[in-house]
Amino acid sequence: MMREGNGYNPKLIIAKKLYQSDLDRVQTRLSMPLNQVVTSDFLTEEESRIIYEQSVLKIRREGVRVDLVDPLLNKHVVDLRKWKMSGSWNYVFVDSWNDVVAKNTFKVHDVFHVWSFRSGRGKLCFVLVPPPPTRNSGQGGGSTSGESGHGCSSLA
Repeated sequence: MMREGNGYNPKLIIAKKLYQSDLDRVQTRLSMPLNQVVTSDFLTEEESRIIYEQSVLKIRREGVRVDLVDPLLNKHVVDLRKWKMSGSWNYVFVDSWNDVVAKNTFKVHDVFHVWSFRSGRGKLCFVLVPPPPTRNSGQGGGSTSGESGHGCSSLA
C-alpha cells in the first residue's frame, strides 16, 4: 500500500488491544495510552503544536486530521487528539471512529498494530494492521503484508 502511494517513514505506534470502550458507539473513540506508545516521534512540529493547543491550552477544539486505513483497506478521515483520561494521557482517534467500527468486525480483545506513515504529499496517515494469523488458525488466503490491489494513492 505504501509503495503505491509513495508512502514513507512507517513507524509502529502501538500494539493496541481493543476494549469495550473502544467499540462503544457512545464513547466514539479509539484510545492509545501514551505509556504504551512505542514510537512517540511521529508528529511534525506543526502537528505537535496543534495537539498541544487542543489538549493542554484548550484553545482548539479539533486536533490533527489524519487518514486511517482499516484492516479491510477502507480509508477514513479521523481526528487525532490527545486526551487526559483517568489521570493518564492518551492519543485518541475521534470523528468517524464509529464508521471504522461499523465497517469492520472488531471484537473485544482483538489486537491490532497501529502504524503511522506519511503519504507522498507528507500527510500523516495511520493503518490498523491485524497480527499475522497463527499457523494453527486454519485461515488461509488473505495477505497481512499490507500489499493488495488497493492503491494508497487515495491517501494523499
